[in-house]
Amino acid sequence: MPSIPSPAARPDWLDEGYWGESGVKLDALKPVLDEHKALTAAQAERARAIPEKPDGYKLELPQGAVPEGATFEFDEQSPLLQNARKVAHEMGLPQAEFSRLLGLYAQDKIAEDAKLQADIAAEKPKLGANANARIDAVKTFLATAPKHIAEQAQANLFAAWQVEAWEWAASKISSQGGAGLPGGGRDVPGKAAEPSDEEYAAMSTTQKMDYARRAAAGKR
Repeated sequence: MPSIPSPAARPDWLDEGYWGESGVKLDALKPVLDEHKALTAAQAERARAIPEKPDGYKLELPQGAVPEGATFEFDEQSPLLQNARKVAHEMGLPQAEFSRLLGLYAQDKIAEDAKLQADIAAEKPKLGANANARIDAVKTFLATAPKHIAEQAQANLFAAWQVEAWEWAASKISSQGGAGLPGGGRDVPGKAAEPSDEEYAAMSTTQKMDYARRAAAGKR
């Protein structure tokens, strides 16, 4: 490749490797110019993939981020996600890179939920055959509390000792009012009386909890 006719001296801004006796070495300079051109094009393409504003980032997961059979939904109102969008925009992340980070977040949450479900499954046998009824009764009891208390207490109810603790608390509240299990004196020591459907429907929440607890105790 011919050289560009050169001035008498090499310009200060040009590296010596691109200068020869005949002037600028075009064959040496061309790869650099080509690389610069490709880099400029890539930067322009990347810039086009960046949303104009933070809220322009879509909560989309990359393919394969969620294991087969699992589901995951984002909370659009999550402060964490709002901050993530803001930081991603400040860093100049394209949508695809933001989605990759969302994939890591989703995978962590799915794994966390799976562990929680495994822990819950391991706790249920400790509550006996009536585990589901006892848990439901406790949740019904907790629903009588102020909303912000009820929601937190119900969401974090999974350990056997928690259920038993709330049953104990409910029995204390019930005993203060003198309420007991209906059944016409059919209680048998160590065994819960078997109420009829009508009697069970007429029970208070605490009475239903007490019945479930005693029924479970009688089968241990």
